[in-house]
This record gives sequence, C-alpha cells and structure tokens, in this order.
Amino acid sequence: MNSSYWMDRRYTYSPSGLLLEAGDKARPSEGRRYDYDNQLRLTCERTVSNNGGYDPCDESSPYTLGLFSYFDGESPLAAPDHRETAFLRGQTYTSPSTERTATRTNPIG
Repeated sequence: MNSSYWMDRRYTYSPSGLLLEAGDKARPSEGRRYDYDNQLRLTCERTVSNNGGYDPCDESSPYTLGLFSYFDGESPLAAPDHRETAFLRGQTYTSPSTERTATRTNPIG
C-alpha cells in the first residue's frame, strides 16, 4: 500500500487497543484487516475483497497478505512466541506455500 495515495485515513481499534482495520475513503480497495490470536499475536493481514468485505484468511484467498502461527512452548525447541509458520503475499513475492520456521536449536538454560 503506497501511503502517498491515502487522503482520508480511518482506523478501527479493538477495546484493548489492537489495530483491527486501516483504510481510506478515497481508496477503499486498499483497506487492511488484521486478526490476532488469544495472546494478541498477529495471525492474519488481508485486503478488502472485490465484494467490499473481507474473505477468510487462508493461502487460497488472493486477498490474504500474511498468515502466521506461533509455537506455544510445548517443548524446549518450540519456545513460546516464536513464529512457527508464515505465508506472505506481496506485489513481487508470494510464498510457494506456508513456510515453516526452524525450531530453537540452542535453548538458553
């Protein structure tokens, strides 16, 4: 999203202060929606679909820009809050699939 095109910015926040939507009345198709897990970590970023709403966040949707999951500390090699998987879509790059990040191989302690 090129910020120089924005003319009438609007932001929607959750009661806890998380950014849920960012958009512009002049360019509604450039709007973004953000989803978070129950620990307030970003799990999805997507754009407005052709119908003006937001499609489900998954790899098959052309409107999904980022899809993320996180380790939950189930083992020393899967430290909590480290990103487990990521799928990215941009103007010049799209992940070939959901990419898995390496587990922690050198835990402290």
